[in-house]
Amino acid sequence: MAEKVTNGTCETWGSATDLTSWTESLSGTSTVNREGTEQYAGTYCSRHDIDSSNNRCRISQTFSLTAGNPYVLSIWYKMSTTGKTGTVNIFDATPSNVGLESDGSWVSVDGADFITLANQTTWTRYTLPFTAHASYTNYTIEVNTKSAASSSIYVDNISIIGDLADHESDGITLADVGGSGRQVVYDSVSIKDDFKYYLASSEGKIFTYSGDYLSDDGSVILSRWRSKTLDFSDQLPQCLDRMKEVTGVKLIYKDITTSTNVTVYVSSDGGTTWEHETKSLGTGTGEILSATYHFIKTGEYFIFAIEHASTDKEFMWLRMEADVVPLGPYIEI
Repeated sequence: MAEKVTNGTCETWGSATDLTSWTESLSGTSTVNREGTEQYAGTYCSRHDIDSSNNRCRISQTFSLTAGNPYVLSIWYKMSTTGKTGTVNIFDATPSNVGLESDGSWVSVDGADFITLANQTTWTRYTLPFTAHASYTNYTIEVNTKSAASSSIYVDNISIIGDLADHESDGITLADVGGSGRQVVYDSVSIKDDFKYYLASSEGKIFTYSGDYLSDDGSVILSRWRSKTLDFSDQLPQCLDRMKEVTGVKLIYKDITTSTNVTVYVSSDGGTTWEHETKSLGTGTGEILSATYHFIKTGEYFIFAIEHASTDKEFMWLRMEADVVPLGPYIEI
């Protein structure tokens, strides 16, 4: 995932009042200051001290997005006292045409309400999934006061994360490692046009699957697939920064052989511990079938794994679906 904001962690300062990579816009006696006591994370955050007339106290920077791509805005903030508010404004760079609303939509910049940071006196994370406007690539982000006279607003870890979508490769090049005679070698094979099974070794070698070899000289070949770490927010934005409960996994597979033992695993602690269930699948009909594995696993992030080991059984899984229930938001205490 690509970070679009430079020095959003507020760690780098040219001086005690000059936040590197950000442009400050001030009026009256309002000031932007390096804060090393009340930070959310790291060594520093940015403290915005607003004068008694609620004069402007703004930081901004420009950045680029890919038109039409999905992104997530995130900012940690808090206020020094109750009843105060701030804003986050995102709009296309000069000349400005559209602004981002709190529901993730784009409207004419002249009528934009932008995003209000509601009053919070303890560190709070604001997040907003959105899609970059189809017509623009250059943008400006501003963090500003709204109604905060005679108070301070603290901000930290300002972030816009992109490249959330999975990407496909059009092709790979396979080289002959020689000797075994078990691999069929292709040069610059097209994954889209010549789809096959591919086996990758820890040494970086890639082999195509051959149905003639189901074991290693009679020894079991263990096949294990492991997912990336998932929070499901790419499909359900309401899952972002929330605890979830996984209550089951449906495995869709092609019924190739009979009585094949297949194990599904789920972990919510980064793969340190796993909960699993094993089922004997298949009757050899060649049909597309499904099997449901039952779990009750709670966490914010999940990893899934599928395992099959045999000397004479072939197993082809096609898709895996998780039954996920979003719970309450994750609240720092």
